[in-house]
Amino acid sequence: MDSQLFLNIVVLPVLLILGIATSREDLRISRINNLFIATGLIFALGLYALALTGHTLDALGILKLTRAEALHDFVWDIDKWAVNLIVSAVVAYTLWRKEAWGAGDAKLFIVYASLIPMCQYPVVYFHHYFASFFLLLAIFIPASVYVLLISVGPILRQAATERGNLTRALLCSKIRLFYQRRGEVVKLAIGLVDVFLLTQLLRAGLGRRPSVVWLDQNMIFYLMLLGFRRIEPLFLRNFKITLACFIGLLAAFAVFSPFASSFVLKLGGATGRSVLFLIVYRIAKIVIRFFAEKSEKHKIPFAPWMFLGALITWFGSPLMRFFR
Repeated sequence: MDSQLFLNIVVLPVLLILGIATSREDLRISRINNLFIATGLIFALGLYALALTGHTLDALGILKLTRAEALHDFVWDIDKWAVNLIVSAVVAYTLWRKEAWGAGDAKLFIVYASLIPMCQYPVVYFHHYFASFFLLLAIFIPASVYVLLISVGPILRQAATERGNLTRALLCSKIRLFYQRRGEVVKLAIGLVDVFLLTQLLRAGLGRRPSVVWLDQNMIFYLMLLGFRRIEPLFLRNFKITLACFIGLLAAFAVFSPFASSFVLKLGGATGRSVLFLIVYRIAKIVIRFFAEKSEKHKIPFAPWMFLGALITWFGSPLMRFFR
C-alpha cells in the first residue's frame, strides 16, 4: 500500500465526515460542536503517534511491518507537520481575536491543519513550516469572491440612495477608490514601494539561502494585507522617512543594477504591486465591513467555506496553482 492510498483510505473519510457534519451544524444552528473538534484533533494526533511508533519500531527491527513504506512517507516530515500545526493554531487564534471568524471556526481550522498531511499541499509556503497558508487562501479566496458578489448590489444601492442616483454613486466610488485625499495615496504607495524594493534587494543579497522564501514578493503581498491596518498609520505619519528610504533604495539599485532596463523593470514591478495592493486592500475593507454587518444580522456560516478550502487543498485544485 503506497502512502497516497493509505491517506485516501484512513484520513480522507474522516476529513469528509468532519466537514459534512460541521457544515451541516453551522448551517442549521450557527455553531460547531466541540465534540467534532475534539474527535478530529484526537484522531489526527493519535494517527501520527501510531504511525511514528510503528515506523520507529520497524526501523529498529523490533517490529517488522509488511507495508512500512506507507508509514515512512507519512511521517518523514512530522517535524514540519508539528511546526505547521503550532503556527496554524497561532494564526487561528489571531484571526479570532481580530474577529475575522468565530471561536468554532478557529478551532476547526486547527483540526483541518492537523488532518491534512504535508504531501497533500499542492503549493508549498514557508518550506512547509506554515503549509496551511495555502489552506487559509483556499478558504478565504472563494468566500471573499462570494461575499464580493453578494455585496456589490447592496453597496451600490446604498451609495445611490445617499448620493441621489446610481451613476453618480458609481462615479464617486471610482474616484474615491483608494482614500479621501490623494496625498495619502502617494504616501502609502511610496511606503509600499519601499517594502517591495527592499525585499528584492535582500533576495538578491541572500541568493539561494532557505530564508529567502520569506522574502517572496507574493508572500510579502499577502502578509502585508493581514497587517496593513497597523502599518498604514506609520507610512502616513513618517512620510519623510519613507521618502528618504525610497531615494536610498533607488540609489542602491542604480549602483547594483548593471543595466538601466533591469532597474526600470524592478521599479515598475514594485510600483505595480503597490498600486494593486492599495486597490485590493480598499476593496477588501469595504467587503469585510459589509460581510461583518451581514453576518451579525443573519449569522452567515463559515464552516462550509472551510470544508471547501480543505477539499481544494486535499485534491490540489488547478485553480489555486497560480499562487505558486
